[in-house]
Amino acid sequence: MLGALEPNVRKNYENEAPFTFDTEEKPDLNRTFGNKVEASKSSYVGCLINQQRDGKGLEVFANGAIYQGYFKADMRHGKGRFMYINGEVYDGEWEKHVRCGSGKLTIPKEGTFEGHFKENKRHGWGQMTYESGDIYVGEWDNDFKHGSGETEYASGRRLEDGVYENGELVSGTLFYTRGVVYKG
Repeated sequence: MLGALEPNVRKNYENEAPFTFDTEEKPDLNRTFGNKVEASKSSYVGCLINQQRDGKGLEVFANGAIYQGYFKADMRHGKGRFMYINGEVYDGEWEKHVRCGSGKLTIPKEGTFEGHFKENKRHGWGQMTYESGDIYVGEWDNDFKHGSGETEYASGRRLEDGVYENGELVSGTLFYTRGVVYKG
């Protein structure tokens, strides 16, 4: 299936580690293995119940995006990996087609977030490791840093007791590499 993708997109997917399924899943006698093609949307290979995606499967979208993971009632649900055409990769929990729960999101030219998601957005506690080498650990809300958090900068500086509101730093203590401290 990857052969049909654009060469640069296929390269991104080929570099990803293979997704592994939970081997402790109990067999369902109503589940069959088959394929399903949705007009101009996607192709699916995997488990079906009453012609609905249910269980383990692989979905390749017309635009080249790929989802490999679990489905329930014809929706992404449970653990899965989605590889977007822009190079983003989300590996984590899904609920009714939405990133929800624990996961890891890799964003090209930005970095990698590991933590919690709610309604497709970073929410709750998480760690963002930026391509620059900076690392933020703290609270998120609606995809923004929000609440308490700390940052270690690649330069050696560090921010402790940081408080953020909608992505903006409100207060915190910044420790410089030469021992200078700024509190504000």
